[in-house]
Amino acid sequence: MSGTAAQPCVVAGFSAVLLARIVDWQAAPIQRADVVTASYTIFEEDRQDASKRTPVMGHENVVLSSAELDAAVFDSLQTGDPRWTVDAQGYNFRFQPSAAATPPFPVAGRAYLVLLRLTPLVGDDLPAQWRLVAV
Repeated sequence: MSGTAAQPCVVAGFSAVLLARIVDWQAAPIQRADVVTASYTIFEEDRQDASKRTPVMGHENVVLSSAELDAAVFDSLQTGDPRWTVDAQGYNFRFQPSAAATPPFPVAGRAYLVLLRLTPLVGDDLPAQWRLVAV
């Protein structure tokens, strides 16, 4: 396959539904009972140097509540959701950062990086990330 994939987009000032298939360090899909805590930070990336990042106000080291984790982590892979276009296996994590207090992706034309850290019951933290452009 040649070329590059289109960067996922989000409408500036709004939120986005983040989907992922998260596996443990043995490559098994995680389940809710496997996850003790989870937190995320959304960064605005520098236009000239993507390694330079600024946390978005209100979205730095946000800890998900137990209820949010219950809703975000599935015990089986979810298939049949038209938003999941990666493969036929499905996803086991779905989360939407709140835009109630401050928008997670506030400025059109900017790139954002969402970093998620899941702390499992056993083993090292599990990372996930999404890169989006606000339009």
